[in-house]
Amino acid sequence: MEQSKLKFLKIIFSLTSLEKILIPKGLKGNIFRGAFGLKFKELNCRSTPICVERCVDPKCLYGQVFEPHYAEGTPSGMKDIPRPFVLTNVSDERTEIYPGESFNIGFNLFGWACDYYAHFITAVKAVGEEGIGPLRGKFTVRSVFSEDWLGNREVIYDKENVLKEAKPFSIPESFQIESKVAKIELKTPTVIKYDSQIVNEPEFYQIFLRIRDRVSAIAYFHNGIELTEDFKLLELEAREVKTLKSEWKKMEVKRRSSRTHILQDMSGIVGYALYDFQTAERAELFAPWLKIAEIVNVGKNSVWGMGEIKTILNWKIKQIKMTEGRYVSRK
Repeated sequence: MEQSKLKFLKIIFSLTSLEKILIPKGLKGNIFRGAFGLKFKELNCRSTPICVERCVDPKCLYGQVFEPHYAEGTPSGMKDIPRPFVLTNVSDERTEIYPGESFNIGFNLFGWACDYYAHFITAVKAVGEEGIGPLRGKFTVRSVFSEDWLGNREVIYDKENVLKEAKPFSIPESFQIESKVAKIELKTPTVIKYDSQIVNEPEFYQIFLRIRDRVSAIAYFHNGIELTEDFKLLELEAREVKTLKSEWKKMEVKRRSSRTHILQDMSGIVGYALYDFQTAERAELFAPWLKIAEIVNVGKNSVWGMGEIKTILNWKIKQIKMTEGRYVSRK
């Protein structure tokens, strides 16, 4: 299974506000994404002067992270190139953060981008020095953690400005499932489309198809791997999963682009559903996909932290393929 070859790195920033920070409701990810993108360009753009429109230098780190280009020979089914990261820890409901208060922000990095985590840390520190939000409130970085897919954390940067090695991880090849029912939560506004139509009460297969497309693109563009799974069989199996209960609601979120000044709709559904896989074997089939989805998100605007997905399923590692780091089995 090629999914076990994909490389990921999760980094979480522990921040302290130095001034009052104002964050419009539901837009923490957008506020950070905009400020971070501008600072990342300032620090890493290779053009002189810094490019205003789309980056045209294929070797520019800013362009590779924020404006990835199609490579020659790209499969026709790959319509969109996902950025090699998503923002995390964006669901903090506070709209005002006062001096001395702590808050978090995080990044999940994919494939080749894992090697550039130090650039992300440098950019976030620089954002803190300039400030974020309408009040341009400043903050400082207290520490940065790396976290594996099991939640084990290690400090990779501290207040002494010591940067340590952060080790990427992969998802195990398979799991032993002890339940046929999974609770799938969409924790931030999520747009699920099927047949070009937005679905507000998604069946499992509709969510899975969007996971499949996103993971396949991340594998190809950022890990150099073209997945060879039997996607037709996976879709047929996904259609056999039944919905037992669901509670979805629409969350309205809008943002104004700092570049185009156009108001963009980032609304989507949040909530959960209980899905019955019918058999343990079918649950095991989809377990690696669901665990990867928790890292890469699903649906539109994922880079801003939208489409954050969480699966609650009684599982444990069945087979571990050691790559980098170590795994500790948990039920």
